[in-house]
Amino acid sequence: MTFLDIGHGIGNVSLQAAFVIGCEARGIEVINSRHTVAEIFKLDLETQLKVIEERDRKQHQVGRVSLRHGSLTDPAQETFLTHGVDVIFVNNAFGVFGERSCRQGRHSLHAHIARLFALSQPFTKMVTLDPIYEVGSDLGETNSIRARRQLPMSTTSSYFTLEVKVLGTQVVSWSDLEVKVYIYTRTFQENVDQSQGASFLCCNPACKLAQHVVAIPVVRSREDGLLTDECPLCEQGRPKASRRRRG
Repeated sequence: MTFLDIGHGIGNVSLQAAFVIGCEARGIEVINSRHTVAEIFKLDLETQLKVIEERDRKQHQVGRVSLRHGSLTDPAQETFLTHGVDVIFVNNAFGVFGERSCRQGRHSLHAHIARLFALSQPFTKMVTLDPIYEVGSDLGETNSIRARRQLPMSTTSSYFTLEVKVLGTQVVSWSDLEVKVYIYTRTFQENVDQSQGASFLCCNPACKLAQHVVAIPVVRSREDGLLTDECPLCEQGRPKASRRRRG
């Protein structure tokens, strides 16, 4: 298993995944001072591990750790952030990657994260602390829309499922408020080239693409934008996430 922490900070989560669970762990952090501390933290743990292994006269299962200083928006990081990744963690609480990251005329970091998730392999899980509405509506929600409009339901209607779990209050050091986690799971889509990323279906009953269950790629080239927001034939918007349902 490969774990990825987007915005790894001083490396706590990635290092814990590698040293406790034993999986490969990756992380990316845009703030250099935080990344520097994470590398020092990693080196110190590796040094302590050698001492423990010499004392115990046995090796302990620890995953390989790869931490990078860089931006998740950098195309050069795309393979590192998507290829072979099984679990993505995003501590995006209090809008830090959402509205607080917006600059005039630019996409929020949530939009970039949604693109990376759409490029991830089927069955990848993404765990966030705030909902990411840019991913669109999930499979169940989209199929309900299609059923109400007398269109056939399909595994291609959307590219993920969503589960919301309440962890309770006073479960993190930085807030006494109730904490929820949003678990997005990339689904396997039939008759879709998985190497090209996720797809969705138009929900307009008058559209031939919707009627004939024609898959539309979610991911666009960076020159044209990050994600496809509408049907290329009828120009109806891609189904959006229900904000009420997601808390």
